[in-house]
Amino acid sequence: MRYLVLVILMLVALSFAGITAVPTAVSIDEGGVVPIKLSLTGKDGNPTSGTVSAEFDAGGFEELDLIFGMKINKEATVHYIAPMIDGQYTINFLYNDEAATTIVTVQKQEITGQEATAQVVQFKGSVAYKAPDSEVWEPVANGLVLKEGYSLLTVGKSYAVIEFPNKSQTKILEDTQLKIEKLRKVSKGYAIVLKQYKGKTYNTVAKLLSSGEKFLIKTDSVTAGVRGTRFAVIEEKNGFRIETFEGVVFAYFRSGKVVPVPAGKEVSPEGKLGPLTHEEEEFYPEKREEKIPGTTGGSATAPEKKGVPESGVTKANLNSMYIGTMNKEGEDYLVYSFGLNLDFGPVGFEVGITAYSTEIGGNLYYGLPSSEPSTNLIDAITLNAFRLKLDGFSLRYGKGGSYTLGMGYTMRRYTIPYGNTLDVSYSTGKFWISAHFPYEIRKISDFDIEQSDPLYFGEIGVNIGGIDLSLAGVYDSSASTSSLASVEPVRYAAILSAKRELFGDFALGAELSGLVGASGTIAWGGFAGLYGSIWILDVVAGPYANGAGFAPLIFTQGYSSDRFGISVGKGLEMGYMAGMEFKQTWGEGRIYLNGSFGSSEPTLDGYLRGILPRFATFPAVEVSGYIHDPTPLQGVMDSDTSAWFSIATLVGGGYLKAGTRFIWDGSEWKSEVFVTGVSM
Repeated sequence: MRYLVLVILMLVALSFAGITAVPTAVSIDEGGVVPIKLSLTGKDGNPTSGTVSAEFDAGGFEELDLIFGMKINKEATVHYIAPMIDGQYTINFLYNDEAATTIVTVQKQEITGQEATAQVVQFKGSVAYKAPDSEVWEPVANGLVLKEGYSLLTVGKSYAVIEFPNKSQTKILEDTQLKIEKLRKVSKGYAIVLKQYKGKTYNTVAKLLSSGEKFLIKTDSVTAGVRGTRFAVIEEKNGFRIETFEGVVFAYFRSGKVVPVPAGKEVSPEGKLGPLTHEEEEFYPEKREEKIPGTTGGSATAPEKKGVPESGVTKANLNSMYIGTMNKEGEDYLVYSFGLNLDFGPVGFEVGITAYSTEIGGNLYYGLPSSEPSTNLIDAITLNAFRLKLDGFSLRYGKGGSYTLGMGYTMRRYTIPYGNTLDVSYSTGKFWISAHFPYEIRKISDFDIEQSDPLYFGEIGVNIGGIDLSLAGVYDSSASTSSLASVEPVRYAAILSAKRELFGDFALGAELSGLVGASGTIAWGGFAGLYGSIWILDVVAGPYANGAGFAPLIFTQGYSSDRFGISVGKGLEMGYMAGMEFKQTWGEGRIYLNGSFGSSEPTLDGYLRGILPRFATFPAVEVSGYIHDPTPLQGVMDSDTSAWFSIATLVGGGYLKAGTRFIWDGSEWKSEVFVTGVSM
């Protein structure tokens, strides 16, 4: 009997030997995590240690060892990661010849809640966005508010940083396209779902505390899900990579497989873990940008290496975008354009797609605005720019720049707002020559070349003993005999100058210029003094002498032969000029005082434009103004004062502005509403 009792006790003990899993059945949302408690007992019925493995057809475990066998001391809690596919899944935990089963029912979770917003807090280069109800890509601006359905695109060496309401951030790196699929305020946090079509993102995710919070990045083959970490998602032609730098990222495959990717590891398209391909610092391009001495604000670029072509180097980026109104040759056009910039060492060019209409909803034409509009689709392809640099030689076709000749007394910062031009130069350091031709290619189907600006000019110079001597000439092809008896348009100008650098950007010099009117009238002017840069300001000051109605600073912003020229009947004038200018990304301005030695009354001329950046849901605001007063000491706002100021909001990504302009008519302010395009 005693032996019979012992056998019965042994059988009872064996019946308790094995493995248990709690819970045996559970329901969870897609992508959720289920804690499962495993307990081991030996043949004597007491808790014991052993090796447990798991068999499952979908999902995964945070404890990777379970796939091959994980050592458990009596009991342990493991974490099953549910797939992103709803359904019922069976998990078998194996210990020796025993098994325990947990059935997991995965439910599809609809993300509901109030829509939230994100914001672009930083960007550099060519970055565009597209609203959900639009097919047009527009350039981003700092402070741009993003919602569900918004897409972002970076081209070339560009990046943008999005900040979400929980302070999580996604950095969109070069050549990347991303869409915000979901952005909602849930019960105790935010649900964020992004779709990455191509490229690279670097993500810093705040700790997600509530079960309803999500941060997912989806690609065509895998979804990355986290609960607080730093990681990168790279989607390329040969597949994806998820690289984890802190915490753990769950890689949810479309097949239902889930692989946890711990810090210091990456996962391949086959679901295999391996060492990181990239250092985390590689996802911080802004830290690698070096500030070049002598530059102010913004981002600096390295100085050009003259005569040293970058052989074999090819670069591409979205160089320019324009959406807005444009006035050319007295006609207004609504223009849509973007360009792709390609660099091949010493040669570079920009090919664009350009279309325009004469009114909103009107007929669409292709190419640059022309007196003979084209409906040929091939003309939508435009050559926006071409560059060639060899030893000392430079040829540049493209958007006109800002031009100054000599000391800047006759031509200072002359600009061509919308036209392309051809500039050719050659320099040896001690000798230089340059020429400016105002022509542009408007249509390629018949190779239509038209004049883009009335001014032709060129300069030749030499450095002797540290002094720059130069001779420049200007020809205005639009000048004709004026109907105004008091002003004669200028047809030719000659500029002779000598200057010597003193320190930094400051130089001391003199300029002697002559103007020839359309009717043959000759005027002359001379200036001597100091000019250069202080901080962001270009400063000029010194005495002048003008004869026969010479117009100083005639070729500058806003020049037109219909408005500026030789003042007929004027004699010798001697006086002084002092002023400053600046031009930055956030604004520009100038202010000058011109006074005669024979009069105590100077002339005041000024212009100012500033931009208040977008903040939260408030759009960017532009404030600008202009004033010209020949008798400022007698009263600035009087009958001889010309002035206006405007307040406008920048819309359409900054390419359109709409607002109110207030104009002084000599006795009172009058207002008008305007809408116009902005060239960025």
